[in-house]
Amino acid sequence: MATSTSSGTTDKMANKANIPYEQRGRMTWDPAYRAKYQDEFASSSESDDDDSDEYYDYPIGAYVSGDQPKTQPPALSLPPHARPPTTAFRNRNPTVGGKNKITSPDGFQRVERIDPRKRRRMNFGVNRDNAAKAAFRRRESATGRFILPRDCNEIEPSLVKMYDFFEELGVRLGSFIRPPQQIKERVIDIWGDEVQIARTKTELEHWVNPSQRQITTARGKEHFANVYSTAGDKYKKIVEKVKREADIRKFQQEPDANTVFPYIGSFLWPTDEIVPTDLLGPSLEALDPLRIQRRCYITFDARLSAFKIMTKKLESVKEVLARLQGIMKEYVVRINRPIVRYYIDPPSAMDCREQMRKMAVRSVVANNTSPVIPLMTGKGLEPKAQNRWVLQKRVLRAQSDRGTEDALRKTIPNLRFYRGRVRLRVHFGTFALTSFRWPTATSAVSFEDFMKNLAIPGTKGVMVRDFLQFRGDSKFIMGKIHEASDLFQPIDNQIMSLADVSPSFCAYFQCKEGDNARVTFEVEMHPNILDTNLHERTYAQWTKCGRAENADPLEIYMVDLLGGPSWKLQASTETTIDQTRITPRMVQFADSVKMKKNRASKIEHTGEPVFEWDKTGQSMLVLAFQQKTSLRFRLIRNMEYIIEISRYDTYDVPTPANSYRTTFNDARKAPGKQPVIKEGASQTTDWAASLWNDEWDTELLANTRLGIGQSADWDPRLTTFFPTPSGAATSAKKGDISEGVREFLQIVGEVNKLLGDIKKGRTDPGKTS
Repeated sequence: MATSTSSGTTDKMANKANIPYEQRGRMTWDPAYRAKYQDEFASSSESDDDDSDEYYDYPIGAYVSGDQPKTQPPALSLPPHARPPTTAFRNRNPTVGGKNKITSPDGFQRVERIDPRKRRRMNFGVNRDNAAKAAFRRRESATGRFILPRDCNEIEPSLVKMYDFFEELGVRLGSFIRPPQQIKERVIDIWGDEVQIARTKTELEHWVNPSQRQITTARGKEHFANVYSTAGDKYKKIVEKVKREADIRKFQQEPDANTVFPYIGSFLWPTDEIVPTDLLGPSLEALDPLRIQRRCYITFDARLSAFKIMTKKLESVKEVLARLQGIMKEYVVRINRPIVRYYIDPPSAMDCREQMRKMAVRSVVANNTSPVIPLMTGKGLEPKAQNRWVLQKRVLRAQSDRGTEDALRKTIPNLRFYRGRVRLRVHFGTFALTSFRWPTATSAVSFEDFMKNLAIPGTKGVMVRDFLQFRGDSKFIMGKIHEASDLFQPIDNQIMSLADVSPSFCAYFQCKEGDNARVTFEVEMHPNILDTNLHERTYAQWTKCGRAENADPLEIYMVDLLGGPSWKLQASTETTIDQTRITPRMVQFADSVKMKKNRASKIEHTGEPVFEWDKTGQSMLVLAFQQKTSLRFRLIRNMEYIIEISRYDTYDVPTPANSYRTTFNDARKAPGKQPVIKEGASQTTDWAASLWNDEWDTELLANTRLGIGQSADWDPRLTTFFPTPSGAATSAKKGDISEGVREFLQIVGEVNKLLGDIKKGRTDPGKTS
């Protein structure tokens, strides 16, 4: 009996092999042919154990396509050779062997279960993790972050290559990199110590630079150009644009009175403070992206002083109400009075004097006002007064520390609601007063009266940028900076000397848009690490001009009573122009801004203009141009901090109609009223220094991607920007400031001391080099 069964199985297998491919394929798409051979193969299908239906996830009848006879059962049991071929077989080249093979037009795929006996046990390799990856598995917080300049798919289209690169980089440097979880995510978390984080960031900077990659030789097929048809894409974009404009006009108007909405929301608005049309536009066009996204009607009822939201989804009503509340919060934080504090740096008892006098400054600031520098004057203190001053100095320093921390705690939560570019920077310079209650009859006042008048709300100060107070001697300041190897180090670990750091360039163009509107175009160019003579554009943005759009929520001035270098901690906001508002003329001008090919070396000494642009006026009319040449270093004490030494050169810009001299800060002079100066000649040259933390830019980057009514999702606590140093004990004394703010003030003090030594050496003839 067993022999008979074996021979019968052999015959059936032989019959399968003898059936041509055309006949087997025809069974799947020709109902007449299938019905003809149904009886012949039905018995073999029922007794076949090798190709039973247990490996199918659903009945075989689901594979059958085409019109079937009504008498045919719904679940047809086809023989094994008549079943549809697999995907691999169906995708085989039909012209192999010179025969035109017929492929199945059904489009279905055969789904088979996985045999449990063939599964492999996965090995995660936890024992091979380094310390950084082990910390990631323990869910510890990341010790560093890196910001991608663009989406990850634009840097590396292949996700496999990107993940392999991150894995190889972590193994080689001893760190761990968490890849982006979404295409639009630009913040990469890094685990490791400070040295590993710095090296990993350097490697990532090489990776995001396109010219530093693609070093391998391209394959032969990549030498051929890919031809694409753009006519269909252009037509599709035009159709989508027309549909979008039609939807915008539809949702801006009142809906039909017969339309019934299941969900209607309302939001009261204080019209006595601000009219919505003044803030959002005549047709509330600032809410158009929200209207299109949520497919809802958003109108304003002046009689009820409320917004009306009409839609068919409850989630849309909740989202719009939350956005309107966010718009109100942003308006409130913008109209609030900015926080201004004065950090007093008291001198020693030997240098302290009894009175304060004022010294004029040559620089002219906004509104054509000449600031004055407050200086201690008069005779020194008596021995008893010196003892009292030691105690008073501690009190002044403690009050300044607490005032600084209190201002930061009030300002940081409000920064979440600012849309656009938000930056937190420390600027070094010379503190001067522009508005101060100074008695006209006397040339000096007592120190007590000076402190009282400084606390008056009407007092205004300014940071004069040219803190060294010299023009032209650039070799001296560069030499002093290059000697500070105990404080600074290059950002790129491959550069061994501070003198080998290549400068970065930034251009500021103040242009005229429309009748009276003015906009600023800012573009940054950073050197290529592989080729320092090659600079690449890393940032380009259009911003609005005007005090209303660009506010400074926080200003903390350090007042040096001896007239030495001071610093200012500033939180600034700039209203960037949305991509949908950028005109073709602005795009044309932005594309025309490039760097000159033939540039001189050591431009930080010469101040030579390196940018060129469209000067015909066909794209944009440039009113003023300023160039910043900067050198960036990292602080050895805390490698998250970056110090930037910058040279600002303001050049005259001739207009096509009539060449005239203009400045960047005051570009409102009429043409023809100033003498014509040779193009390219620098009008003014100022030197400045700035300090910031990489983590500040990482967190505040989220503000640039905010939509109308949205707020940033970073943690608004003080430790987000001023974290407690590792190993530092938290002080439990009442009135003490946090360790993060204390370390920040110490770092700023070290940099300020170095700049003071440079200024002292420049002014003292016996210490010049």
